[in-house]
Amino acid sequence: MSDLVSSFEGALNKISKVTDVIQVSAQIQRTDSGYKVAMVAVDAQVMLKLGKPSGDLDDKEVVFLLNFVWPRMLFRGTLYTPDPIDQSWRKLMPDYEEFIEVVPMLHPSKIRSSLSILDLIPGEPITTTPQGVPTEITEAMIE
Repeated sequence: MSDLVSSFEGALNKISKVTDVIQVSAQIQRTDSGYKVAMVAVDAQVMLKLGKPSGDLDDKEVVFLLNFVWPRMLFRGTLYTPDPIDQSWRKLMPDYEEFIEVVPMLHPSKIRSSLSILDLIPGEPITTTPQGVPTEITEAMIE
């Protein structure tokens, strides 16, 4: 498992500026011989070095929310884009639990609403794309 963690950290260092752990949760299971850790989940916010147009002078960041689950060794990540519609009413619902909703630690005004595919390779901007392929992505997921 330590090889997996170090490989994961190496990959993150190449593509991200800052990685912040948002939440760590563990599931403890009772067995005949005592208690054991049955599952650990880590949620993190990653601000990417790439995907932001090179001429863009604003201070908005491209943010991915990542989730890793052990022992399933499941890794998922989604591009976070701020919701333009005010969803604060959801917090007033009786079944709302804040810990279930993982959101970045950055204020939504500091987060880009898209990822530029023309700037995915640092230092080498893509100059042409096939016709019909969008240059700005608003939804992305890795697994």
